[in-house]
Parts: sequence; structure tokens; C-alpha cells
Amino acid sequence: MSDIQGRNHELKAHEPDLLLAAQRCAAIGVTLEGPVLQTDTYSNVTRGKLKLREYQHRTAELFQYQRLEGKAKLSDCRVVTCTEPAVLWAAPGDALGVLLSVRKTRQLFLWRGVRIQLDTVADLGTFIEAEARITDGSAQEAAILIKPLRASLKIIDQQLVTDGYADQLTPETATTADLPTSALTAVED
Repeated sequence: MSDIQGRNHELKAHEPDLLLAAQRCAAIGVTLEGPVLQTDTYSNVTRGKLKLREYQHRTAELFQYQRLEGKAKLSDCRVVTCTEPAVLWAAPGDALGVLLSVRKTRQLFLWRGVRIQLDTVADLGTFIEAEARITDGSAQEAAILIKPLRASLKIIDQQLVTDGYADQLTPETATTADLPTSALTAVED
């Protein structure tokens, strides 16, 4: 089990054409990390967010984070990784309850240390995210990386999203249905 703390600078936007977005990523020389299926289960908390992220055929991560509002978001986060999701989620899940789950396929790219994520989210649609981890530098240094990336990926203001996926759903609108296999197949092509 590992425990990592840090700060992220994130940009999230609606992206109606993930194939075109993937081509734009390729044009700037990204490294493909691969497609993954993820389920994020959120707990009822009074401050910030607490979620268990389960990967198909991978480890699980427990995220605790607090976001600042705005189009380009900063968040303080803590990530605990383990290979047994049920064990990791047992105490917070039992104590706090489950709010909702978000299912998505994610195509992950890396560019100069920035994670670029092309997401197909059940009940919401398709999105692109850019996430720069702030280590020894400042938030301003992370923004310097995000700005040219946003221009290269042709993300315009009207596409920007300020809410996370869980904030866009309610327990009533979040389904437990599987994502179509075509969503992952398109990512792998």
C-alpha cells in the first residue's frame, strides 16, 4: 500500500469528438499509457470528496481531495493505493455510506508530465481532461504547461466544465449499467 499527497492543476472540458482529440494528442507527441475502465465510488462527506477508484485488472486507489472553484482547478489530494479494493473501502464505506458511482472508460496520455485523459462517462458523455501534478514548483508553473496544451488540443472556453463528474450526477441519474464495449474498443483502435 502506498500513500501520496500533493496538489494538482486540472482542466476539464466537454469533448464531442474523442477520435479528433486523440489525433490532436498524437500530433503533439504524447505517450499513450492505454485505455482503462474505471469505477469511482463516492462517499458522503462534509468536506471535499472521498472516492474509491477501481480499475479493471489493476489496483484500487482511495482519493481524498479538496477542489478550489474555477475553470482551471487546483486541488489538494491524498491517494492511497492498494490491491484489495474491498479492504480499502470497508471502513469509509460502512461509516460514511455510498453517495453514487461514476463509470467511465479513459484513454490516458502523458505529455511533459501532464496527464491527458479522454473520457467516456456513463450518463454524462465525453470529456477531455489535462492534469498537471504540482511537485516542487508552483501552481503557476503547472498553469504554464496547461496553457499551450489547451491551445494545441483546441479547447475553447465554451467547452470548459467546472464541476467534477460526481457533481454533475445525482444518485437518481447515475446508473449502474455497464458502459458499452464499443467505448473501450474505440479507445484501443
